Amino acid sequence: SMVDTKWFDYIYHTGISHNNTLSISGATPTTSYYFSLGYTNQNGFIKKNEFERTAIRFNIDQKITNFLKVGANINYTKNYNQAPSTGSLPGEGFASGGLARLAFLTAPNVAPFNADGTYNITNSNNMGMGNNTSQSGIYNPVAILELNNFTSESNHILATVFAELEIIKGLTLKTTYAVDNNNVDAMSFLSNKHGDGFTNNGEVRNANAKFKKWDWTNTLTYIKTIAEKNNISVVGGIEELYSKTDIWGGWRQDIADDFFKTYQGNFLTNNPPTTYNFQTENVFLSYFGRATYDYNKKYFVTGSLRRDGFSGLSKGNKFGNFGGASLGWALSEENFYKNSGITKIINSLKLRTSFGRVGNMGVPDFGSLSLYTSGLYGDANTIVYSQAGNPTLKWETSNKTDVGFNMGFLNDRLQFEVSYFKNNINGLILNAPQAPSKGLPGGSSLGNLANSMLENIGAMYNKGIELSLTSVNIDKPDFSWTSNINYSYIKNEVTALAAGNADIVGSTSTLEKTNITRVGYSVGSIYAVLTAGVNPDNGQRIFVNKNGVKVQYSHVVPAGKSKWTYMDGSTAPAISGGDAVLIGNAIPKWFGGFNNTFKFFKNTLDVNIGITFSGGNYIYNGSKAGMRDQRYWNNSEEVMDRWTTSGQKTDIPRVVYGDNISNGSAFAISENVEKGDFVKLKTLAVGYRVGEKFLTKTKMSSLRLYVQVSNLYTLTKYTGSDPEVSVNGNSNLTPGVDRNSVPQSRTFTFGLNLDI
Repeated sequence: SMVDTKWFDYIYHTGISHNNTLSISGATPTTSYYFSLGYTNQNGFIKKNEFERTAIRFNIDQKITNFLKVGANINYTKNYNQAPSTGSLPGEGFASGGLARLAFLTAPNVAPFNADGTYNITNSNNMGMGNNTSQSGIYNPVAILELNNFTSESNHILATVFAELEIIKGLTLKTTYAVDNNNVDAMSFLSNKHGDGFTNNGEVRNANAKFKKWDWTNTLTYIKTIAEKNNISVVGGIEELYSKTDIWGGWRQDIADDFFKTYQGNFLTNNPPTTYNFQTENVFLSYFGRATYDYNKKYFVTGSLRRDGFSGLSKGNKFGNFGGASLGWALSEENFYKNSGITKIINSLKLRTSFGRVGNMGVPDFGSLSLYTSGLYGDANTIVYSQAGNPTLKWETSNKTDVGFNMGFLNDRLQFEVSYFKNNINGLILNAPQAPSKGLPGGSSLGNLANSMLENIGAMYNKGIELSLTSVNIDKPDFSWTSNINYSYIKNEVTALAAGNADIVGSTSTLEKTNITRVGYSVGSIYAVLTAGVNPDNGQRIFVNKNGVKVQYSHVVPAGKSKWTYMDGSTAPAISGGDAVLIGNAIPKWFGGFNNTFKFFKNTLDVNIGITFSGGNYIYNGSKAGMRDQRYWNNSEEVMDRWTTSGQKTDIPRVVYGDNISNGSAFAISENVEKGDFVKLKTLAVGYRVGEKFLTKTKMSSLRLYVQVSNLYTLTKYTGSDPEVSVNGNSNLTPGVDRNSVPQSRTFTFGLNLDI
């Protein structure tokens, strides 16, 4: 019978989750307390993706005397997570076992199981992979899901104790000590039967990570009102934050028997097992002060100073001095304004401006030091130079300016806010290339580049405007309608890089150059080789080389002929990633939201509609390259529009088996660059609050039922899975890349809030 496998149905399903919280609170004249117990169970929309959390929280405040109060907050959470490899995490865009990729690249005319119920795994030597493929030439995603296992467990404790002493009226001393300890155990098993563990005859990896922090903060606060109109607040303090990370683990391979699926099992090699370890720590110390003053709620002044120190910088540069000031003027509180006719139109008006200089550490814990690591050469102990230090490293700084105003119309039923901002970021810490003759190693966690060292060499700015409009459109006892729309426009531009302003080229999963950071342009801009469609005469993809000349490509040519030719047929140099050009910014230029809340029948029924929008940016749709690739996997239905006849106009080149050049699988091409503009119906929520009569009878304080849908609908011309996803995570140097990524889920939530 004909095979028509819908692989998405074997990888994705409708997930179900529930979240439950029980809380108890109370108070006496001297004591207040709060206790809660929560349980969450989430079954993701990818099979074998599960999350479970148990959470306990306890808060207590105790008034010892009229001038002394103490308290404690304790939070404990236990998490269990099971997550198969989707290929959507940074560094996994080309993962051969990534489920997002396998869902659309596995051929539909291949079955997941054989007739006898075993996995469809061929014994032929496909692509040199032996019996480690399905009949389509790639991994069988069903076997990957069912045979492999990736789990993690964590126990997280966050506890705070404090004491607050009122020395005299208005003068308060507060000391707070907090600990944040998180222990994580991660375990993975790759089967020896199929997938990434096949070559090593199965493997397991275990890792234990301990993240420990403590924070001690002491503040002295003075609040005073003089002559009823002068309000003063002064805060001074010191904060010390210590962080330590310990990670150790092991890797074992070549299992002795299929029975063993844990690290403690019997393995034939790596005995003693291979280990990997990591340890680091840092200390942050800050002295800070802030003073605020307002006169009669009309004039507002705030000033702050802080001196921050970080252990990762060298002596003499550990500390940086930062601060800022802000001014506000409630113009509408002036008598001349109140007595003018403008109050009939603009009933409230406040002007404000601020300037601040803040610091960003931006440096690894030991980034300023020259480091050595130990090793073995045969049986001899060695010391290896692993990181070139730079004792002149300083804090990265941001000079932020903000100017704006707030206006209220119709007794503040309509409120309008405008802000202009500019943030100059200087002294960005980047890996600066050095002369090879220096023989410097890599090793920094900011790039691991050989012949480089960290320097304060980068600079860029963000500037733009922010607009917000809130409106009470209707306000009746039985019906109300409020709206808010906010809009932000931002321009990002890099103004300085390493010596000579050398470009920084960013890669996706170390295999594909997709982004470039260049002076005069937005950070992490999309970077690809230009294409000029398909030659209608022969169906060959047309590329544009770095000199602006068109070059066409034929994957199969007669012996002695070149695959790369100019449009007249003469031989041309091969196109490569070196011919790439900056296409456009990957960071959105504008974004915002439009929210509406409706309340009916004296707030008994409420409806909220939330819309988000974003645009002015480009996305590199690397998934398109894979789905158009002419190797042994499945294609998108776009291949139906391929070139077949002389004179045909299409953007899909002729089909040639093995062609991984024409559609962008060998290097990034502009054909796969798309605009990222979108509008999303992000949330739609409906709630119902039970009436007072029913509550009185049942002795309940309140009861509310609600239903909510997230990511309900997306309006976009982007053809990828989701214009908001990026396989490189939140990387500044490689944003806006969709390479075999899992989209965001559409979530339906049903809930109940009950107070007794």
